[in-house]
Amino acid sequence: MPTDNARSVHVTINADGEVKDAEDPGLSDPWHRPWIDAHFPKTGRVYGWDISSYLSGGRLRRPRYAGSVAAAPSEPTDAADRQTLQVRPTHFIKLDAGYWGHYYRQSPQRNFGLIEGRNVWLCNYHGRSAFTNPASLQPDSGSLVDRLLQRLGSHGLHIELRTFATIPTNPDAAVPAGTKLYVCFPDLHLPERWPDLMPVGSRLPASRERAALRRLLWLGQCAPGPAADNLLTQSHLDTVQACLDSWAAGGTGGLHITFPASVSITASSDGESASVQISHNAITLDCSKDQVLAEKAHLDREIQAKSTWFYPAAYAGSRHAQPITTSSDEADPPEDETADDPVGVTGASHMSSPAADLANFLFVLRELRNSAGADHVKIVQVGDLYELWMNREFMYRESPVISGDQLGDRTTLTGISVRAALLNTGMSFPTAFQYRHDHDWVDGGAAHRAKRYVYHGWNQDLLLRRHDVAGANPGAARMGGLLTDRIAGVEDWSYAEASVDPLLPELRRWVNGRRADFTRANARGVTETRWNKIVLELICTELSSVRIHGNHDGYRSDSTLLTNRGSPAASTQWFSEVGVWVEHGHRWDYFNRDGVSMGAGMTNVVYYHNEELIAASGGRMAAVLQQEQGFFQTGSAQWYLLVNYGNRSWWGSGVENFSVFVSGHTHGPDLVKIYFQMATADRIADWARQRQEDVDRLQRRIRQAASEAADRAAQAARDASDRTSRAVHEAADSARRRMADAHRRASELWHEWTPF
Repeated sequence: MPTDNARSVHVTINADGEVKDAEDPGLSDPWHRPWIDAHFPKTGRVYGWDISSYLSGGRLRRPRYAGSVAAAPSEPTDAADRQTLQVRPTHFIKLDAGYWGHYYRQSPQRNFGLIEGRNVWLCNYHGRSAFTNPASLQPDSGSLVDRLLQRLGSHGLHIELRTFATIPTNPDAAVPAGTKLYVCFPDLHLPERWPDLMPVGSRLPASRERAALRRLLWLGQCAPGPAADNLLTQSHLDTVQACLDSWAAGGTGGLHITFPASVSITASSDGESASVQISHNAITLDCSKDQVLAEKAHLDREIQAKSTWFYPAAYAGSRHAQPITTSSDEADPPEDETADDPVGVTGASHMSSPAADLANFLFVLRELRNSAGADHVKIVQVGDLYELWMNREFMYRESPVISGDQLGDRTTLTGISVRAALLNTGMSFPTAFQYRHDHDWVDGGAAHRAKRYVYHGWNQDLLLRRHDVAGANPGAARMGGLLTDRIAGVEDWSYAEASVDPLLPELRRWVNGRRADFTRANARGVTETRWNKIVLELICTELSSVRIHGNHDGYRSDSTLLTNRGSPAASTQWFSEVGVWVEHGHRWDYFNRDGVSMGAGMTNVVYYHNEELIAASGGRMAAVLQQEQGFFQTGSAQWYLLVNYGNRSWWGSGVENFSVFVSGHTHGPDLVKIYFQMATADRIADWARQRQEDVDRLQRRIRQAASEAADRAAQAARDASDRTSRAVHEAADSARRRMADAHRRASELWHEWTPF
């Protein structure tokens, strides 16, 4: 029997059964400590329920809890003198399934969870890298988990049993069936297919002209104006958009545009005074349709590869690798990517490893399921299987707004606003959350079939609104089409075959038997493997897994948009069987719940600016995953009380009592035991004092961030003034030197020709 090594978390509730605080030894400092008031939404209809009405009036039965008890030692000489053991307080297991992928410039994660009867493991897949688990975590011989380990070993594959917890005995809760193995897979965020590279001959030669075209396309994604360090104007963006619209309609004309690339400061002097001229250095482009689209695909591929975490980019170069300049150029155009493909082909060792690892593991689970019986192995994917938010329009724009259910008090966004201000984007909230938008963006009633780069912003109010994403939707036809396109794009993601086959021989034979489904020819005629489709075929069809939606792919549960509910892409909102509850977990994240546009904007910030965000916060933002875990511990505890100690009629059919709460969303794998305790008067006073300290700390951070921003702006102004002043003085000095040289030369010539 394995030994528990999971952390113990203590949650405090008031007399009405409302969760008020949490204490976790692993999340103890101010950046990680759970903050219930600001990050634990009790209102709003999520998964069909608004829990606020059930959290008042003492309608929950009280769970068993134990405070301090006095005990006398037993008399060692009296066999009848025995100590009474106290009942353990009510507690349950919370499993955060983590993430499966490979963050950009970070270590890969291959997390998942196993549940068999009273036993719960948090695991990590190691594949062909040998790993020996300690005896204290090994499953019982003959159990389904033991059989899984044996079957993996027969293929030379290994998993790490990281943490173990035993489900407590509790007559009010329920224990999962001992004859069934639940395998809980975490977030994947499978990306859409990257743009195909056009034939090499379609690109402009490596030159100032190509670098200038890249600069134009790059800045075309940002808001015009100096606030975004963007010298383009809306008229420049409209010119680009007009070409995109024309080409989408079958046009063949080229792009002719003149735009400013940089600023020059020149100074002149007449010997007595000096003047300064500030001018734009303009570049004129005259490019064909193919030249623009070839460079656009190249740049899109580079950007999307960098912002994809499941398949991290390995660059042959970088956007700043090859400046094409001359000695007189300043830095315009500033950069060029000379590599034919900006994303390196790294095959099994890097690019395809998350998909290949997952496919191999799923194939072994398929063998176990066929051997043990389909009723004994249940696969559950906890949401965010697809990545339907990245680089895309906020599809909520046309959804009806839920009356009176916006994000909440604007003051609660202060921390998010400060974090956005820390980014090195030169943009403030809400602009920093808005970058690339999709085609078919509707603006003023006009649908642009090729809308990709021209910037259209959402104001703060639109970002904060919460929308009904599962109700009657006037834009369902258009949005349904966009959703279908995106799902197809995810299923069609492909890359070149690896030089070393990363798949198990048995899986390779299965893939080759259906090669037409799993390969495609790219625009250059090269065969690529649809890695996403292999994973989806295994997890959705071969294993008949349960798929629930997350905040990034919530539309998969919307029957008004995805009408084919039998599609592998279709999902449900949550999963419940006796003893086990599974949800994505985003309902405890108030700005990321279904229908909150702010979440899509935050996605762009995190994906595009992850490194800048961590660096600008002095490394603190690297711990945001643990911070989220703290918030969700309290949410899961509240749901445990409502289901197990509330009225079953509140939730309707299908919601079963449970003792294991499984979620994802945070990308931070974790396994804890959560114990309940009652609040005392002193504890309530501590809450109030601690909350005030939190508010004071946040206000100090805001003031500090504002002060630092003002200092940076002032320093930038001083630097600009200094540069201008130096340019003026240098010009004046140069003019004076030239004048002095002219006088000296004139004097020398005079003396040469004058003998006296």
